[in-house]
Amino acid sequence: MQELERDRRKWEAEMEKERRAFDERLDIRNKEFLTGLEDERRAWEAQSGKWPSRLIWAAIILGGAEVAGTFLQLPAVTRWLGFD
Repeated sequence: MQELERDRRKWEAEMEKERRAFDERLDIRNKEFLTGLEDERRAWEAQSGKWPSRLIWAAIILGGAEVAGTFLQLPAVTRWLGFD
């Protein structure tokens, strides 16, 4: 019985050692992956230049034009401007 218990404890210790080694390898690979992903993101941002901010400004301008167009179609505004 004692020999079985000793073998079980030895086996559990080996499994714990292997699990820790696996976790360490997994952590290293995850860090490498995230570093590569961050590098790719930075490269994409450098390549794309100012497109995101240009798109935002274009959306703001188009939105403002839409609001102005809707405002000018209101009956009270058209009468005020003399289009009635």
